[in-house]
Amino acid sequence: MKSHFLKATGLLTGVQTLGVLAAVVRTKLTALLIGTAGVGLANYFNQGISLLSNTTGMGLSFSAVQRLSRLYERERTEEMTSYVAVLRSWALLIALFGTLVCMAIGPLMSLSATGTFSQTALWFWLSPAIGVTTLLGTETAILKGTRRLKALAVTTGGSTFTTLIITVTVYWQYGLKGVVPTLVLCLVAHLLLTFGTTLRQFPYRTAFRHRTFRRAGRYLLGLGIAYMGAGLVGSGADMLIATLLMRLGNVQTVGLYAAGFTLTVSYVRLIFSAVDVDYFPRLSAVMNEEVKAEKLANEQIVVLLAFVSPCIIGLASILPWLVPLLYTSDFLVVVPMVVCAMLSMFFKAIYTPVAYYPLARAESKVYFAMETLYYVALVVAVIGGFVWGERYGLQLQATAEETMSAPVKFGLIGAGIGISVANFLDFVAICATYHRRYNFHFEKQTLRHIAVQFLLVVSVLLAVLFLPTPYHLVIALNLGIASVGYAWQMLVK
Repeated sequence: MKSHFLKATGLLTGVQTLGVLAAVVRTKLTALLIGTAGVGLANYFNQGISLLSNTTGMGLSFSAVQRLSRLYERERTEEMTSYVAVLRSWALLIALFGTLVCMAIGPLMSLSATGTFSQTALWFWLSPAIGVTTLLGTETAILKGTRRLKALAVTTGGSTFTTLIITVTVYWQYGLKGVVPTLVLCLVAHLLLTFGTTLRQFPYRTAFRHRTFRRAGRYLLGLGIAYMGAGLVGSGADMLIATLLMRLGNVQTVGLYAAGFTLTVSYVRLIFSAVDVDYFPRLSAVMNEEVKAEKLANEQIVVLLAFVSPCIIGLASILPWLVPLLYTSDFLVVVPMVVCAMLSMFFKAIYTPVAYYPLARAESKVYFAMETLYYVALVVAVIGGFVWGERYGLQLQATAEETMSAPVKFGLIGAGIGISVANFLDFVAICATYHRRYNFHFEKQTLRHIAVQFLLVVSVLLAVLFLPTPYHLVIALNLGIASVGYAWQMLVK
């Protein structure tokens, strides 16, 4: 089982990494072909598609996986075929709803962005992208639920290169006028590639009159809306943090925090792709069998830590060179913040497999409540840490002969500590709550693995914070090798 997790995590992380690299190349070529204004316009419409599709999609792409994976595990082929037909029927309705909503609020979106209705037509032509996104999420859920990870990797990789070709071709021919067609065509191409895989297993048909149509819809939407709601709460928390930082500091403060948060989360988050794609369907299939579910969760924790711990060590050690490469030397001020915040990803690797328990049991209210508590803790911890850091920095500057930087730097360090504190509290809350509710326990070897990797990670983070470059690099190299070696030993034992 661990071998499967290792292969799945490696495969999906590799595909995600390839996608990031292709996105970097695509952004560079886009900037050359249509300039910074075109990049900004494309990013604006992309965010609009993401917001509208997440809001109108009802979480269907996530909730569909749970039931489908159980049927797949029990080899109920006929029921699975019927369920896919019902699922596609609901997807069509929700896709149509999303498309109509985009058409209806197009004038409002244009007015809010430009103060005029000049972009209304653009939002009208962009509206099919909302429906296509819903259909794409549903077909992807079918691949996840039936464990076709290689097929998913192939379609994702194919879509990455297809998107690159479409983007360059259309922008080359039409310039700024090609922004909206490019976004729609890229999504359609991805959908067609995915259809090429799923239709071989499940020929396309609908089941609006099927006896389970309404019942399945209530189940799908109930679980999906909770998952979607948690995402919206997260977006609201991010916006609230940015607003409060703006009032406590300035625009520069918000920009530096955003850059630091991106460095902390984005690259390590690639590793977590396997949890959503591979682990959640498997957990859903065995969730009613307590022993199997617990074993599955413990194995996933070991595999995640085997990837995340060396990744944290490697990223932390090269931050002084990585930050100027990705941004400018002005952003070096966020390095201590990122180092302090990186411990949050270690805690996240431990509690994420456990956090999926209520979703696997279709207990959406429990999941939503725990996610809401986390985001409340995140806002309080980050803002509280920022205020504490600024006050501590002012006191330190008043007494020290040599200061590290402007006071805002200490505020960012406090915000970074706050991110780690919030994730630690989430780790404690999830483990305690789900121990009582689902009788989850950590296995002894999992606890041993957590303890060893924690000591290695913390040692490197402290070295990066307090030691000069030559020394912290030597320590990071040696402890990084130790982390990889220990993780490999645990996986093959």
